[in-house]
Amino acid sequence: MSDSAPIPRLAGDRAWCATAPAAERRAWIVVIGVATLVAALGAQSHVGGWNDGSRLATIESLVDRHTWSIDESFFVRREADATPAQLVAVPDLTLDKLRIGNRFYSDKPPVLALLLAGPYWLWRTAGGAAARLVPDRFCYWMALASAGVGYVVAVGAVFALGGAIGVSLLPRLVLASSLAFATLALPYSRSVNGHIALLAAAAVLFLVLARARGSASAPPRTWLAAGVLAGLAYTLDLAAGPLLLVCVALYAAVRGGRRAVASLLAAALPWVALHHAITWVIGGTLLPLNADPSRFVWPGSPFGGGLTGAWHHDGLLDALIYAAALLLGKRGFLLHNLPLLTALAGAGLVWRQRPREAGLLACGLGWAVATWVACAIASNNYSGECASIRWLLPLLAPGYLALAVVLRERRDWLVFVLVLSVTGMTLAIPMWWRGPWNGRTVPGFWFVQAAALASCVAIRRYRAPRSRFSAPRL
Repeated sequence: MSDSAPIPRLAGDRAWCATAPAAERRAWIVVIGVATLVAALGAQSHVGGWNDGSRLATIESLVDRHTWSIDESFFVRREADATPAQLVAVPDLTLDKLRIGNRFYSDKPPVLALLLAGPYWLWRTAGGAAARLVPDRFCYWMALASAGVGYVVAVGAVFALGGAIGVSLLPRLVLASSLAFATLALPYSRSVNGHIALLAAAAVLFLVLARARGSASAPPRTWLAAGVLAGLAYTLDLAAGPLLLVCVALYAAVRGGRRAVASLLAAALPWVALHHAITWVIGGTLLPLNADPSRFVWPGSPFGGGLTGAWHHDGLLDALIYAAALLLGKRGFLLHNLPLLTALAGAGLVWRQRPREAGLLACGLGWAVATWVACAIASNNYSGECASIRWLLPLLAPGYLALAVVLRERRDWLVFVLVLSVTGMTLAIPMWWRGPWNGRTVPGFWFVQAAALASCVAIRRYRAPRSRFSAPRL
């Protein structure tokens, strides 16, 4: 099938379409309501680690001192008269910083901090207390405004993505619930970070492209919207973001031609220009601020030789082992997002049927592989002290696109998604409880993996004789 082919409907789909408006509204209320409740209950009112502390320091400095420098931030230097409540909210001072000249700056991409400075500026303009006086409130609302919103948007986008490609209501609800409760999206919804923001941008981006089916006749607004989202993604992560823009531009070239690419890049340009303008103002460079290792050389720096962005492996074999561990090791991305294994298992089966989303799936796969390879080549620290591999979190977006296509083509595979989601919850919920900045393996991790595998094998054997003849309707 081509990307522009009409969506085939089965008997069950016709029955669903007849009651779509009312059921759709109720489903949306449930999905968004539950995701919002989870985000509101989970947002941390304290600094979880160096990563979010560095971003919070930049937000505070931009609004309260009108500077990108974080030297005077409460999240960087301890005040002598700090109260017990302040010490609870900021137990550790961030060391995720770099020195440019005689000043310290955050080593995180700056645009997200600039965006989050907006709501904090409104709070201060309305007479709200400074972050250093109420750091618990500041941490909570910044976490909710960034990671919480990203989580809700990602869950809603996955639910809508299923509808855009012709998945019926029940599997769509399972997909949204699976992302919400059985993946790394859950723990990373608690604290300020750019990874879940990129997941949200990517999920909405794939939704926009799926609705247009990626055909040459897609209206210009499709490529403009895709460009805005890809440009935003560019600013959120200095590896996965630019790679996503490149992959989507290639997809636009194949499906929409030069005009599509021009529209996409024109819409992305303001975000890209904003990012590089800020890095130029701060460090006099168009390259990422943390690309210069000398900026991490300062008294007490913990980054003596472990910076990402360079080759750190003892030969090719060591690099290959590390690359495999990023996916399948005790901190591996796939083993902490068990529902994705259904998409992986069904990829070959579905691909042989040439689904109309083949081009979009190839775009997502290309982005996923490129990001994984980049992380494998340029790091050796498994993304630091955090839940699984945080750099790969945004890859849940193309993963759930593939999972949605599998469920549309093979409805009987929904049972595997349910089983893997239930077992995945036993990993995601403990990680959520501890917060994202905790690198310890969940107790019973390998037992959960064995239980998930054994359950799927048992179900496969039980259902095999019947599934040869028909697939059950949902």
